[in-house]
Amino acid sequence: MKGEITFEPKRPVRSGEWGSWRFVYTAKNEIPVGGGIDILFPFSSYYPIAAWSIPQTENPLLEGYTTVESDGEVKLEVEALPRKIEGLGMIYHALSVEVRERDLMPGEKIVITYGDKKEGGVGARAGFVAYRTFFAILEAVEDLENRWRYKENILKKHSLRYIEISSDYIIRVAITGGEADKINIAHPKVIRPAESLCLRLTLLDAFMNKASTPDEVEIRLFVEGEENIFRKVVLKNGYAEVKDLYLDKKGVHRIFCIDESGKVSGRSEVVVTEDKKFNYFWGEIHPHTEISDGIGGADEHYKYAKDVALLDFGAIADHNYSIEENRGSWEDITEATKRYNQPGKFASLFGMEVATSTVCNIEDGGHFNVYGSKEFPFLPSNSERDFDAVLEWMEGSGLVAIPHHTLYSGMGMDFGRYPKDAFPLFEIFSSHGCSEYYDNPRRIKYQDLGEGRSLYDALKAGFKMGIVASSDYHNELMGGMLKLQNYAQTAYSSYFQFRGGYLCVLAKELTPECVMDALRKRRCYATTGDKIVIFFEINGHIMGETIETENDLLAREVKVEVVGKNRIEKIELIRNCEPVLAHKGKSDHEKIRFRDESNLREVSIASDGEMFSFYYVRIVQVDGEMAWTSPIWIVLRR
Repeated sequence: MKGEITFEPKRPVRSGEWGSWRFVYTAKNEIPVGGGIDILFPFSSYYPIAAWSIPQTENPLLEGYTTVESDGEVKLEVEALPRKIEGLGMIYHALSVEVRERDLMPGEKIVITYGDKKEGGVGARAGFVAYRTFFAILEAVEDLENRWRYKENILKKHSLRYIEISSDYIIRVAITGGEADKINIAHPKVIRPAESLCLRLTLLDAFMNKASTPDEVEIRLFVEGEENIFRKVVLKNGYAEVKDLYLDKKGVHRIFCIDESGKVSGRSEVVVTEDKKFNYFWGEIHPHTEISDGIGGADEHYKYAKDVALLDFGAIADHNYSIEENRGSWEDITEATKRYNQPGKFASLFGMEVATSTVCNIEDGGHFNVYGSKEFPFLPSNSERDFDAVLEWMEGSGLVAIPHHTLYSGMGMDFGRYPKDAFPLFEIFSSHGCSEYYDNPRRIKYQDLGEGRSLYDALKAGFKMGIVASSDYHNELMGGMLKLQNYAQTAYSSYFQFRGGYLCVLAKELTPECVMDALRKRRCYATTGDKIVIFFEINGHIMGETIETENDLLAREVKVEVVGKNRIEKIELIRNCEPVLAHKGKSDHEKIRFRDESNLREVSIASDGEMFSFYYVRIVQVDGEMAWTSPIWIVLRR
């Protein structure tokens, strides 16, 4: 680097903090007229959750006002502008400072005050997500006729997606959580009668980060409806576990916690005491790190999922074309995945988003991820590779492939191109939107109206696919829970309109092997973010299973029980993509019994010589949050 740069004040930044920060650049060598420096600000435009204020030089009273001065007589020309960096596919906001009239001499300084409040302004705001972010400092001292091409070369050399952080071009800044605002409570959602309940508690700030708290915080814990259950719990460094809690009554329970001040509290999602075959485990398997165009490293993602979001399992799914551009990154992801796997506490899966090209449009094979319980070899992107080659690579590996945002225009999925056993699962929802059917209430903004793209299309064509949801986050950490109300008013809504979803698996134990077994057998369901508890069976068979019969008149005894976070507005039983039952809810706990006596031969779908029907459940809460079960199939043998 031709100069030295410092960032002041030298302290961690609180999430969402309003303040002023200074960049001081000291020239080591002469910078000629026309040269200068640029600063790229963390993740802007598409990513407002992680973004800092957009720098501007016009109005001192508005957010992000920035001033630039020199300690000498050098004239400086300043411009704030967004730039799309070729090869990164990202828009960053840059502040460009150019030397005018005479050269900047060694030892002279350029002082940039970001969020300058001297004229009564509000300053600049840091991003909401607590992680180790960065500013990129770019020098232009050569090739002055084409400065941005020069800068793009620097960025390709020091990729902003993955940096060893010994680079002179990078200033790393730690963002920490703010004051405690709420208590996050995690627990098994379904337990057997007389089984002990274990709780995990963590303090969150207003932006759903781990709060910065005193070493010890005492809270009081109650079980609603159980007057005899009361505990005092001490959270150390914002975290505590409560073991051996027994619920006296069978049914639905909620936990309530409050601190001594009465200002910080938390209410759990439901605990259902029920005889059960499987445990209900919650996870998120589609975040992106800075290796792709997301935020944070693998460790930050896993730590957040495990210790803050309090999930049961997770996976990182960075793009393979991004991984191959960043040497050593695949090894870093796999090593982090191994480190965070703790059987019984947290199950980490190995994952990767597979592309046959960096565009990965429908013609190139669409977008899908692969997952496994064991480390698998890296698959480079290759525009010459077709999906048959990917299937061959997966054969015998135990990996599961899951397509996503299949209704995304240009980047969706044409199921007519694939064998029926290619995808055992379907990602119905993410922060992009929903791909259940065309023009659904949570539709993807840039929707593909071609045939063969939606879940409906795939199921009717004979694909036996379980249903999952995830985030596809490029702007939060794994399991990120922040839901801003102004998404729709930002450029972010062009791509990511919603808070990400979760998936629930029905598994015997919390291990990668058991989670993957549940996924392969389609014992799973999807939600848009609330941990809604669902029981669904037909003739004793649970979601993901197949009933085979030769009896056209086989009656289907359907049982559905739903316990929501809020009042259930509607429960729909979907048969072959058509609602056959719509139940209007009155509370957060609803039960349905339904007997379908229709003639199977008359209602079934014929595909590839097989006659079948499928049923799944769609749930809508009064607040709009949703859930979908995996289907149960009825196959009619001739």
